[in-house]
Formats: sequence, structure tokens, C-alpha cells
Amino acid sequence: MQPMQSKYPTASVRDWRKNEWDFENSPLLELTLKHEFVGYVKEAFYTDGKLVLSDTDRLNMTKMFYWMTTKNEPANVAPFLTGTWGTGKSVTMKGIIKFIDKHYPEISTMYILAQDLAEAFKDYDSVTINRMKTVTILAIDDVGKEAKTVQYFGNEEHPFHNIIMHRYDKRKPTMLTSNDNLEALGKIYGWEIYDRLRQATFEIKCEGKSRRK
Repeated sequence: MQPMQSKYPTASVRDWRKNEWDFENSPLLELTLKHEFVGYVKEAFYTDGKLVLSDTDRLNMTKMFYWMTTKNEPANVAPFLTGTWGTGKSVTMKGIIKFIDKHYPEISTMYILAQDLAEAFKDYDSVTINRMKTVTILAIDDVGKEAKTVQYFGNEEHPFHNIIMHRYDKRKPTMLTSNDNLEALGKIYGWEIYDRLRQATFEIKCEGKSRRK
């Protein structure tokens, strides 16, 4: 089955990013903020006690940094970190959330494991479900390993599908990490979800061997 083709919604949304980052006239500000962001995520890139950043790692950090501080990407498009286990995806996602929480205090964020997302539906946790749907920026970690369906008030529910469809319709950015690439997620969740994720995320490939010891 081929992925569906559709045009990404063009309805205007309020950009959550500030307009005050004037890097051209303040290179020191840019350098300082980049250094701060790297500080949040660098623990994911230590090998044998040494900080090892490949060219790909630096490029990925740059892409995510400018996503957070400029309008190079639409406000409702967010990073999708994909790659094998142990390559720093989760630590990097948490670093992004730390950076946003510090510099954009007016913006609501939420980090959740995909497994806990599914459990929220299984347990009828309406508070968590509502927060996932309404928070400005949602970060879902380790997508693809959770239960795909659960029983919810006697009905079969698809938790990840439910959240993604709702947030897509509301034009809210959703960050993801997964060991699977986008096409693999399409096979897991269906091409309807693939099509939306394809248009509502930009891929960050985390490469290399596992750094976990």
C-alpha cells in the first residue's frame, strides 16, 4: 500500500518562538545559546570518558538549535529523532525541552514515554490524555514499542494514533524519538499517520554505535 498524499494544512498559527533572536547583530548571543544547548545534551555523546561529536552530531544539533530559535521551520513542525539504540535520541530530546522551558517560559511542554502514553489510555487517565492533546509542545520518546491498541471504556483505542491525529488537526508540534524510521512507523500505525508525520516533522538521524556502557 502506498502512502497517502495530501497537502499540509496552511492555516496560520501563532509562532511559539520569540522574535528577539537577532543573531546577525549579536554573534555572541548565538554562540552563548548554542554552547548552553550543547551543555544540555552532551552527556549523550561521551565515549570512553571523552566528549566525541561527529560532524553529523554537530549538524543535528545545529538543525535543532535553529528550529528552537528561528522560523526556518513552521511552528507546527518538530524534530523526529531516529536511529539505533544508544545514540543519544532521548537525552537530546530532554535537552530540547530544558532549553525551551528556560527560554520560552510562556510555552507549555510535556515529555512522555510512548509506553506511558498507551498506559494513560488503558488506565482512563483523562488528565494525562488531555494534557498530551493540549500542551503546546509534546515530546514522545521511544515510539514504536508501546501497545498499539488498548481497551478504553470497553472500546478498542489506538493511543498514539489518537494523539497524533488530534495534535495534527490543532497544528501543535509533536517531537518524536524512535528506533524506527518514518516508513517503518507507517507500517506500524498506518499510512494515514505516516502522511501526517511526514509533513509535521523533520528527520534527525542519530548515527553511530551505542554509547551506553
